[in-house]
Amino acid sequence: MEKESVIKPKSKCKKAVFLACAAVVLLGLAVICVVYRPANKVIPGPVYNKPDLIKPKARVRRPAATAIPKETAVLSYKVLLRTEGYFACREINLDLSNSKSPGKLELWLDSGLAGMQSQDGKEDAFEENKDSFNKAKIVYSSNEGRQIDVLLAKSPFVYVKEIREAYPDGKSLFYTDCENGAGWGSSAGMTEEYFTVDSKITTLDIYTIDSPDNGVKTVPARSGKGMDILWLSCAPGGKNDKDGNSVFELTYVRYYFDEGKWNKTGKKTNGFWKSDQGFPDTSLFP
Repeated sequence: MEKESVIKPKSKCKKAVFLACAAVVLLGLAVICVVYRPANKVIPGPVYNKPDLIKPKARVRRPAATAIPKETAVLSYKVLLRTEGYFACREINLDLSNSKSPGKLELWLDSGLAGMQSQDGKEDAFEENKDSFNKAKIVYSSNEGRQIDVLLAKSPFVYVKEIREAYPDGKSLFYTDCENGAGWGSSAGMTEEYFTVDSKITTLDIYTIDSPDNGVKTVPARSGKGMDILWLSCAPGGKNDKDGNSVFELTYVRYYFDEGKWNKTGKKTNGFWKSDQGFPDTSLFP
């Protein structure tokens, strides 16, 4: 009985020690797994490669133009002032333009054009409804805002241009630029009609077209003072060659100021010309 009572405690002690050691080992392994767990593998490359994370490009709107260069669409003009049925979008200070006339010129367009922006592709809307718009007005006013004279343009869609020092005394010449209504093709372009400003607006007997088969250029006057206006036009001459093909004709026109008025001289020759060939030598103009 004494032998059994001694042996039993020793067996229980060894078993307890074994279990304790096993627990320590398992706990150590668990700690190692947590501490030394390998990091997640990172795939190189920008985040925005994923289709659902691509950032859309912000739409940039160009501000409306305050001036009216020839290549700028009239539908993007800035509204300077409004009146019933019209808005002002261009102003030329005559005191600063060598016009020898005090005051200013303003271009007024139909108020329906003010809401159209050329960058939104709404020129088509204008073309489809252009007959419903009022014709443009060129208003001559004093510096105090008193209206002196008004010139009604032939189209609602125009530009106003200035040729400085066109006259021998340094006065400016002005003209309106509007589409000639020829649609598409080599004849389509801008019709230019000229006027001067003194005590009132006076239209002149000067007419030019700027298109693929018409060219216009302003050059120093042969008289030495002022400017001459040259216009070259290419069109079928109404005759055919021996093969039945149309014979084209070139018309050379020079407008010049002499003896207090604008004069016109010109000549015609057989030939062919397009604007991409460059403007011909000015010595060809009579």
